[in-house]
Amino acid sequence: MKKKIVAAFFSVALMASSLTGCGELGELVEDTGSEQTQEAIQEGLDTFSDALDSIIGESEDVSQSTSDIENVTGNTVEDNAEADTSEADTSETQAEDAGSVSEGESAADAENTDDTWPVDMSTYEIKVLSIGDPAPDFTATLTNGETFTLSEHKSDVVLINFWATWCGPCVSEMPELQELSNEGIENFELICINCGEEAGIVDKFVEKKKFDMNIAYDTDYAIGNYFPTQFIPYTLIIKDGIIYDMYDGVPSKGAYDTYKLVVERLLKK
Repeated sequence: MKKKIVAAFFSVALMASSLTGCGELGELVEDTGSEQTQEAIQEGLDTFSDALDSIIGESEDVSQSTSDIENVTGNTVEDNAEADTSEADTSETQAEDAGSVSEGESAADAENTDDTWPVDMSTYEIKVLSIGDPAPDFTATLTNGETFTLSEHKSDVVLINFWATWCGPCVSEMPELQELSNEGIENFELICINCGEEAGIVDKFVEKKKFDMNIAYDTDYAIGNYFPTQFIPYTLIIKDGIIYDMYDGVPSKGAYDTYKLVVERLLKK
């Protein structure tokens, strides 16, 4: 728009200067009384006037277009806000419903022991486990050369912990697991199953830390695949083959105190 105004002004000045002999733009026109000069100036003014009319018309069009854009954008924002509010309300309702169902199922299902445990692993379908589910059976090789089969401990309370040497939280809670193992609690077994690391790495770690609790290899995730999780440490506490409690990460009140309380409670059942 500014370019058009300048161009119109320059056209008037150039026409005048060409007819009056001005050497530079901006010099005063001395002979404004000549007919030829007046005609040239009038022509320039007409051009300038036409340019201004065109500029004013474009300005109105731009103003209208801007108004239209603002109206459309405003409607879109309002519609999105309403949609977001509706989605938020729906999410809150679903979360509330899911929470109430989860609490009800956990308490009830944990009391229902499965007389058919251990499950038939040849037909077992892998799934994300929940409290009240029968635990998948497995046999693991321990770092001391012995084996551990879960179904052989049906009458015991069993704590299964999945861990790795590269997992800081896992390593930090292992001394407390060792302490719990050292308690020598009757009818209680604890096993820490490594997640996918080579036996040499596990052995070196165990030797350095001087752990003598049950620590098992699972280099190819043959066991871990039946206990899918997004987080480690991942801990399950089992009695009669049924999962009674489970933890993603280290308990906020500490591994030793938290797990011992649950174990002692289950042993009294």
